[in-house]
Amino acid sequence: MRFSNLPKDVKNIVCGFAYDQNWEKTASSLRICLETKKLHISPVFLRLQMWSWTYLAFIPSPLYVFEPIHNFTGRWADMVDWHAVNELLFRLDYRKSIVRIAGCRKDWYKKFTTNWLNIRLFDSFYRILLHSGFNCFKPTYMHQGANCLGTGPMLSARWLLEDWTVRS
Repeated sequence: MRFSNLPKDVKNIVCGFAYDQNWEKTASSLRICLETKKLHISPVFLRLQMWSWTYLAFIPSPLYVFEPIHNFTGRWADMVDWHAVNELLFRLDYRKSIVRIAGCRKDWYKKFTTNWLNIRLFDSFYRILLHSGFNCFKPTYMHQGANCLGTGPMLSARWLLEDWTVRS
């Protein structure tokens, strides 16, 4: 018998035992994980591990090993490695027209604060820049390019979403 064929009460018992929440919330988390996975966001911008307040430890991101988001910080935006996003935005040379085509750094921050899923647009922009063959980085980062992104601190850079107006 498949899990989807079980009665709702049994699903609630299983999810209550496994994740300490009911089936509806678990199914909602699972659905969002699957939808995010279908976006095929570059692993550069996704965190491998996230802090869990339930387990008081870093555990694999729900995109890799499923856990409901309430076992982490409770925010889906924390799956994104905002340090890597911010670092790439800093490395880009906005004096070049190919970089300005999608907007300036401030425009990207506004998009991210509007909806964290705008990371998929940024990911597409990132892939276009990498495959264009143009040098789109500041002279300091000309040789390094987009290498070594995502190797920053393990903690969330939530300030990128919440506090970008203070820094601009």
